[in-house]
Amino acid sequence: MSTFNNPFFVSLKNGAEYEAKKLGYKLVVQNANNDNQTELNLAQTDILKKPAVLILDPVDSNAIVTAIDKANQAGIPVFAFDRKPAGGKLVTFVGYDAIQ
Repeated sequence: MSTFNNPFFVSLKNGAEYEAKKLGYKLVVQNANNDNQTELNLAQTDILKKPAVLILDPVDSNAIVTAIDKANQAGIPVFAFDRKPAGGKLVTFVGYDAIQ
């Protein structure tokens, strides 16, 4: 996730963790601290672990494309929410275009 400094994102994190536990899924939620490089590093490390899915809340719509492309190449489905990535193949996007 882009940050845990915003109550909205903390609530989102807590809800996701609750639902994942209820459904028996292992969910790993990480904080990019609003830093593009941190988010990219976290995503790339996760991709090496071959998760069933990668869910991203991009810090920056352009900076995250590298990670999405790597996940696509590895055959890992990618979902995104909040900010729409500028590229890469997504299974789905949940959110809005903040620029528009």
